[in-house]
Amino acid sequence: GSDWLAMPFGWLAWQANSLPVLVGQSLWGIFATATHWWNPALWTMPVEFWGSAGLFAACTALRPAPGWVRVAVLAAGLVGLARFNAGGFAIGALLWEGRALLARPGLLAWWGGAWAFAGGVLLGGAPYDMLGTPYWPAFVWASSWVAEPLLVAHRVGAALLVAAALSWPPLQWALTRRALLALGRVSFMVYLCHIIVLCSLASGLVVWLTPDWGYDAVSGVALGATLVAVLGIAAAMTALVDAPATALSRWAERSALARTVPVRGIGRRSA
Repeated sequence: GSDWLAMPFGWLAWQANSLPVLVGQSLWGIFATATHWWNPALWTMPVEFWGSAGLFAACTALRPAPGWVRVAVLAAGLVGLARFNAGGFAIGALLWEGRALLARPGLLAWWGGAWAFAGGVLLGGAPYDMLGTPYWPAFVWASSWVAEPLLVAHRVGAALLVAAALSWPPLQWALTRRALLALGRVSFMVYLCHIIVLCSLASGLVVWLTPDWGYDAVSGVALGATLVAVLGIAAAMTALVDAPATALSRWAERSALARTVPVRGIGRRSA
């Protein structure tokens, strides 16, 4: 019943479905023209790619500037980027600039981090269909002065979770445990493969087994099978694809830096 999950099948009904198209989308189409009908989760990639490139350029240019100048420029960037649904990059950079203040020891920072975590879970977990849920009164109230209150709630929730990770010792401790570090290593591959598994294994189990088992029971089976499949595929892809690609990019960086020479008063310049 999900229109969003059905989109790839609609696209493939009238678009070319061939290996050259797959290769073209993977190498440049996803980033340059936002064509991604093979994997709808990849709609975020052009936003992440160009937003990250812009953020790196801005931080490099602002590095010599005083802290208050960096904060002012990033705040102005937040206002501008918000119009293009990319304000999260500026929010993340602002939180990073303020990390020393957020992580200052003391009860105020500790309790502030706890409240940030609770607010992040509450706002970030707001369901898309709020009717009949405890979120509904707040949604009605916010709708009078915010165009997209649900979208704003999710973004504020994400920012609060990042603030909590920078300031709250219990969350920092949890995020450094071996299990979560391992999950973090495979998280990008989880992002890449989860839609494919949902549209094949999970949906297939629901369609095949619901008439005999009932929807509720099949949902639990499909969830368990999906988690096992996604984590297994992600672990394999991390070892076979992500780790070698990361190693290659680091080699390219070291090679580029090795071909530079120091220039007095300027830093490093390409030879």
